[in-house]
Amino acid sequence: MSNKVLLGGAVFLLSLLAVSCEQEEKAPAEVAITTKISLQSYRNAAGEFVSPRFQSGDQVRLQDTSNGETDVQGPVSAGSNLSSFGFTLKSASDGDCLAAVYPSEADVSFNGMTASYSIPEKQDGNDISLPMIGWTTYSEDSFSGHSIRLSAYMSLVRGVLQKGSYSVQKAVLTANGGENLAGATRLDMNNGTCEASSSSVTVTFPTPLDCRTSVRYVSFFVVPGSFKNGFTVTFYTDEGEQIQSENTKPVTLGPGSVFDTDPASMGRQLLAAGGTKVYLFEEKLSRAARDYKAGLIWEWDSSTETAKLSRPDHIDDAKPVYDNKKLLITSSYSWCALVDIETKNLDFYATGLTNAHSAEILPGDRIVVACAEGYIAIYDKSRSNVQIAQYPLTSAHGVVWSEKKQRLYAIGGTSLQIYRLNEEWNTAPALVLEKTVSSSGFVTGMHDMTAVDENTLIIGGNKLAFFDVNTERFTGIPSYNSVAGFKSVNYNSASGEMYYTYAWQNYSEGGYNWSSHWIRYTDNLNNSFSPSIEAQGIIRVEDINMYKVRVFAW
Repeated sequence: MSNKVLLGGAVFLLSLLAVSCEQEEKAPAEVAITTKISLQSYRNAAGEFVSPRFQSGDQVRLQDTSNGETDVQGPVSAGSNLSSFGFTLKSASDGDCLAAVYPSEADVSFNGMTASYSIPEKQDGNDISLPMIGWTTYSEDSFSGHSIRLSAYMSLVRGVLQKGSYSVQKAVLTANGGENLAGATRLDMNNGTCEASSSSVTVTFPTPLDCRTSVRYVSFFVVPGSFKNGFTVTFYTDEGEQIQSENTKPVTLGPGSVFDTDPASMGRQLLAAGGTKVYLFEEKLSRAARDYKAGLIWEWDSSTETAKLSRPDHIDDAKPVYDNKKLLITSSYSWCALVDIETKNLDFYATGLTNAHSAEILPGDRIVVACAEGYIAIYDKSRSNVQIAQYPLTSAHGVVWSEKKQRLYAIGGTSLQIYRLNEEWNTAPALVLEKTVSSSGFVTGMHDMTAVDENTLIIGGNKLAFFDVNTERFTGIPSYNSVAGFKSVNYNSASGEMYYTYAWQNYSEGGYNWSSHWIRYTDNLNNSFSPSIEAQGIIRVEDINMYKVRVFAW
């Protein structure tokens, strides 16, 4: 009987051992996952590249997005943007997505192949916490370990504010194509694309952003992506006014990349041209100091282009064109150049234009140049130094294209010529002279012509006069009937303001009888004219023989 009991006990014990072994075999084994992790560079709020490095005490979170299991480990070596990590997971299976987050405590969650995090809709223009995310596919056969690149899945858009006498309290960024920019963000780890929940980002400054001393940048952190119609930034000044910068071209932003908008400005801006220089400056700041340097924003020096411009001096005009993105510059030393404001590169140039005095953009990217030697010349912007045609005009000094009338107006001496484009303009461009109108009795020795509006031109030389493009008639300005020596005129009919340069006999402050060191101004054409600095000189430009002033932006 006792033998039977012993035998039964042995069988029971063996059964327990068998169950125990079976359970031990089914228990998941820990998987050591050696992973090399690198940190990719990104842009900070100043637009500078930041190259992050692992420091002692840093930690990275690794998560198997298939089952949610995580491990947190520190770098094997500190001081570099690349380190090995020894992670341990219990349930990793071949093909699982392994997602990593740095720093480990960053508010990033995973659901399958989607990472969720947040980009603040309200920012202050400074850096924000940038979670860095990366992922790879787990392979049981990866004997050399895994590699993950961590990127900051945010991008930077910077709204640019020109130097000026104003301050900005806040700024709002929107996408012109309706794309969302921030808020709750979802990153699709299948293709790296992001979706956000908010259509705008607002930056509010603790104290107003003072723009009086330099160009300022307002930084917006947004989701990476493609924005089909670009961005609009609306700036709000501390005086309750608004400034907008709209960029409508497509923009694609990768993780950690940057895009700068076109500069916006609250202040009026002027251009001064003479010698080898063109200066762009803010009127209020320069006027308060009576010196252009106080408001200087940008400058260009033709002496840097000696390889293309044989005599890079005696600049006599600088006209803003192409939505104020470029300047069309001429020199009485026989050249014309189209200068990109952002890059300062020459998009076009032509030499051998005897005594060139002004130029204009025509339809189809053609360029017409007025040469005081006695002609106007036509070029194609895509072919530097290749003249298409030439037409006589005694003492040609100015050209203006009227989009409304589809006509070119050109002045010289006492003649205003009106041209139309030929029917073959797109393939074999030529100008057709329709009419010559005499300016005698109104203005002689015509030196400059600018558009007041779509119906009116103002012309200066000896006297000042308006020209109506509809009636094709001159109207004199009585208070200037006895005045000779206008070199440039810019008139705003809405405000009654005029900026001009003047040089005549004892009033040519420059090194030549045609040059000046002062920009002159009036806010009422009915006021009596005075050539004196005290009466109408407002901004001094002392270091060049200035010929013309242009209003860059009213």
